[in-house]
Amino acid sequence: MIAEILAILVGIGLHQTRHIIDNLHTDSAVVKRLSSYGVGYIGILPVLIMFLIMLGVDRETRTKVALAYLGSGTMTGIGVFIGYVLESLGGNDGGDN
Repeated sequence: MIAEILAILVGIGLHQTRHIIDNLHTDSAVVKRLSSYGVGYIGILPVLIMFLIMLGVDRETRTKVALAYLGSGTMTGIGVFIGYVLESLGGNDGGDN
């Protein structure tokens, strides 16, 4: 139960970064959106590791899981970025219209 409460508190803390992101000196909704995705994605990693420890997963396996998580998220994030680029080339800036 403590891990679940900590995870919720991490989520609340990560949400507080929205105020920082909203005040970035950019008019780009895409930059703000990608920043929010990135903060959330990176912020989940310690929670994931905490749950793996709770489940008794050994250190080597936790390292492999963390690397797989970061690698898959990075590659997927690059795909999302390319999707925004393709939208902008098609005349849609990806912003909230």
